[in-house]
Amino acid sequence: MRIALRSYLANGGDEPALCATLTAMSAEARDRGVRAEQLLVVLKEMWSALPEVRAMNESSEQLRLLQRVVTMCIKEYYSG
Repeated sequence: MRIALRSYLANGGDEPALCATLTAMSAEARDRGVRAEQLLVVLKEMWSALPEVRAMNESSEQLRLLQRVVTMCIKEYYSG
């Protein structure tokens, strides 16, 4: 997941690669009985720990990108 998030940030929002990772992660979470809320907490923790995110000067850009990732994660979780 970290690799996919870093690639997403490095490539200006490369959604297809991130979506594939989110699909797999969401399916595994559902199979293990992990609730969507728990999955989002883990995702946000990973996001916040990324050096690329910490280096962002604009918090509004960081928030915008995170919101897109969270939205994709929710869609993938409930589409399965």
